[in-house]
Amino acid sequence: MEEGNACADKAGEEKAEKEEGAKWTCSNCGGGKLVSREVEEAFSVGNDIVLVPIRTKVCSECGERYYAPKALRKLDELEAMAKRGAIPNLEVVGKVLRVPKEMVK
Repeated sequence: MEEGNACADKAGEEKAEKEEGAKWTCSNCGGGKLVSREVEEAFSVGNDIVLVPIRTKVCSECGERYYAPKALRKLDELEAMAKRGAIPNLEVVGKVLRVPKEMVK
């Protein structure tokens, strides 16, 4: 496939997703339209946080996320795998730092 056609196809898919999402309003705030976006969902494993990039519907006003059942099952599966240490090649993206308690008192 030519690159120009791939871009046109991608733009067409994004337009269709926006039009589809425009049919639905947010049940949380009542005013936002649902649009398809890539977000990062997070869960903890011990002292670590695992980020999972996933595409889902998101409210354009309040940011409420709406996951399809298949996406929820995948997130649950990935969390269970991470807790067993069964996800190879996790990318380290930062550190978690804690302010000493005596500085907060």
